[in-house]
Amino acid sequence: MSKFNFRSIRTKLIASFLLISMIAFMFGAYLINSINKMGENTKQLSEDIPLMSSDFSLLGIITQQQAELRGYLLSGEDKYKEIYFNLKQPSLAIQAELLKESDEITIKEVAEQTNSVYKLIEERLFPTYEAGKIEEARQILNNEIEPIMVKVIDQMTKLALEKGEQSQQYSKQALKQADITLTISLVSGIVLLIIIMILSVVIPRNISKPISKLKERMDSIAKGDLSNAALKVNTQDEIGALVNSSNEVNENLREMLHSISSVSNNLSNQSNSLTKTSYEVKESSNQISVTMQELAIGSEKQVDITVELSNTMSDFSNEVKEANSNGENVYSSSQQLLGLTKEGSKLMIDSVKQMEVIDRIVKEAVQMVKGLDNKSQEVSKLVGVIKSIAEQTNLLALNAAIEAARAGEHGKGFAVVADEVRKLAEQVSFSVTDITDIVGDIQKETDLVVHSLEVGYKEVEFGKHQIVTTGETFEEIERSLSITSNGVQVISDTLENIAKNSGIINTSISEIASVSEESAAGIEETAATVEQSSSSMEDVAISATRLNSLANELKKQINRFIL
Repeated sequence: MSKFNFRSIRTKLIASFLLISMIAFMFGAYLINSINKMGENTKQLSEDIPLMSSDFSLLGIITQQQAELRGYLLSGEDKYKEIYFNLKQPSLAIQAELLKESDEITIKEVAEQTNSVYKLIEERLFPTYEAGKIEEARQILNNEIEPIMVKVIDQMTKLALEKGEQSQQYSKQALKQADITLTISLVSGIVLLIIIMILSVVIPRNISKPISKLKERMDSIAKGDLSNAALKVNTQDEIGALVNSSNEVNENLREMLHSISSVSNNLSNQSNSLTKTSYEVKESSNQISVTMQELAIGSEKQVDITVELSNTMSDFSNEVKEANSNGENVYSSSQQLLGLTKEGSKLMIDSVKQMEVIDRIVKEAVQMVKGLDNKSQEVSKLVGVIKSIAEQTNLLALNAAIEAARAGEHGKGFAVVADEVRKLAEQVSFSVTDITDIVGDIQKETDLVVHSLEVGYKEVEFGKHQIVTTGETFEEIERSLSITSNGVQVISDTLENIAKNSGIINTSISEIASVSEESAAGIEETAATVEQSSSSMEDVAISATRLNSLANELKKQINRFIL
């Protein structure tokens, strides 16, 4: 069971519940079939018992009538004749009942022969005896009436014995069927219970174990720990896809933060270099101011100072261009980092959707297990029907025993059969009690499965909440990167302005070099240019300080994570 390689959790759950339902259905079908067979045997037995009772009653009546006729012929007392006529009506009633309930030829023959005997007795025997022809009446009884009555008695005895054997056979079949049903019910119940126990352990473990690892991973990401190795998963279902997505998210975040760290370090270095350069330029501007004052004293040093200033401005212009290029690189890296952050946010949204799919599947699993519980309750109802049938059979057996007792000596064999039927009904009742206990155990195990699935559903809800929290962290990172990107753009624009101003300064110095003879007249213009350059350097210093502050803030954000 642990090697399920289905593509989705839904397929796993449906396959498991179909297996359980199939076994339960086969068990129920066999149980219903066995119940039907037992019902047929019991029905046949219940139909044969009254017929057997009637057979024995008719046999007893005919035997007693035979004895009463002999007593009448021997003594001539009317009481024997009266008893004979009193027994005739029950005999005819029993014959009519047997003809109504059974279409056997033997019953019809017995009825015809009995009627012919009654006709001989009433039309010939009694008139002959009453006429004083006693010996002739005895000859009629011995030669004509008694042979028919003996034949009727033999036929009724044979018929009663056949029905007794048939009833005993029905009882044995019902008992055998009950034993087979009990054995198969126990085996099927045990197999079904084992399968349910295995599924109740394996399926929740296969679902909850990866989700627990995924929860731990999401907790680590939420705390900023990205140093964990990739999670390994052997399934290809939704949970496997979710774990792989979390691995990609963790790796992308780690690469993204490495890139941000590298960019922030470069940005910090460049901002420090820019600040240093701006201070150097400012000092150079102050030096130019001093030089201009010295030019007022003596113009002989003006050419040397102008050449030195020209070289310094060339270096400054190159450094500004390099800083501008680095600023563009920082901006490009920020844009790339922003794109990675958006991609990470998209992956987190996909993860939330995946968790919602898992949430829906677990809900469907709970409904399926509840449906299985309803099926078990239906089986309990069928068991109740079996128990009711067994109780009715027991009542029929008691009634049969009472009828056998009424039949006297002739009903002893039938009483034994009725006692066996009663014992069989009691065994069926005990078997029904065992089946009820097994079904109750199945329902308890089904409740445990429902509880396990509901716990898994709560864990899925918690994992979904953790993923949403991680998505919010991504949004915060995205906003910080947007602010950083805008700051880098501002710095790049400032550096571009500085480059332009540096060109102007360089041009001014060239003009100073070309008109060194007119240094006195150009001192004021050069001083004004130097002041403008100093002001620009202050702007550069402010921008560099701001850039350094942004770089430090970015480092603080990165330091929240463990790479």
